[in-house]
Amino acid sequence: MRFGVSLVASGQREGATQASMIRERVEMVRVARDAGYHIVSAGQHYAPLDGMLPQPMPLLARLAGEAPGMVFQTGVLLGPFYNPVTFAEEAATLAAITGDNFRAAIGLGYRDAEFAMFGQRPTDRLKRVIELIGTSRRLLRGETVSTEGGFYPLNAVALAPGTVGEIPVPIMIGTGAVKGAARAGRIADGLYVTGYLPPSDVEQLVTTYLDNAQRAGTTEPIVSIRREVTVADSRKAALARSGPGWIRTLSSYLSLGFEQPSLARIVRSLEETGDAVDLPFIVGSPQECAEQIDLYRKLGVRDIVIRFDLNEATHAATLHAIEQFAADVMPLVPADTGR
Repeated sequence: MRFGVSLVASGQREGATQASMIRERVEMVRVARDAGYHIVSAGQHYAPLDGMLPQPMPLLARLAGEAPGMVFQTGVLLGPFYNPVTFAEEAATLAAITGDNFRAAIGLGYRDAEFAMFGQRPTDRLKRVIELIGTSRRLLRGETVSTEGGFYPLNAVALAPGTVGEIPVPIMIGTGAVKGAARAGRIADGLYVTGYLPPSDVEQLVTTYLDNAQRAGTTEPIVSIRREVTVADSRKAALARSGPGWIRTLSSYLSLGFEQPSLARIVRSLEETGDAVDLPFIVGSPQECAEQIDLYRKLGVRDIVIRFDLNEATHAATLHAIEQFAADVMPLVPADTGR
């Protein structure tokens, strides 16, 4: 089991600027590096109304110099908006910068405003992502690619000699849907479980992905998930601290149109009782958090990428949470993958 730090929400506080957000992310990576984390993950949106978000590819290039040997990943990159050649070139560059420690989790996107910005139809997003993954994987293996039809037809296109390293860039599919997990097993190198899925749903996605990856002949499947974590003296104390913010987060997520009955049930339970069964978070004392993580490990999850900076936490509090988790929880989790 390996742990990572997600940089999705860091810095979205009053008075923040892009420059201050990047400085905070640099400090987060330094603290994570020194604390023993393995992965840095950066997400993506365009012109978001809910806060600034530095673009992940140049951000990861900046951060890579702070932590040689760590894995740098997108989580997730909005696939419909990328030309396969553009993505392959940028991915190959990041692989060279990181010493072949870059990987990409690619998602479909879900915000109508972003599709409008790029003049695209949301109904085309799946076809665009399948084309992106298929074409870019071939380019990143050093192949000369010709394609007809599709959104980006190519005629004998190859990356320049020396662009591609010895290790192909791993491409994961970021998804919260069973169909997406099956697709990841068939056409990608790994699965990155996103969103706020409860553990029972995560189990279904992981099992689906691993079954399909086995049938596809994938020898080293990558199973990674993103979770929010709150560590306190007890589960009750952790929920008292983070529960109100989680209610706001999940309610906002549901308002975007995600039809997840389990989340609506969890929100109601948090509002009425302050707790809920099958929470999509890791919460409690260090031992309780380690036991929840161990359940994911036994499913076959290889990596957990953690968001520590929810609920309007100060930057100092975020850094403390990164260090606290590493010191108090990580040593309690067995190292093997469990499946």
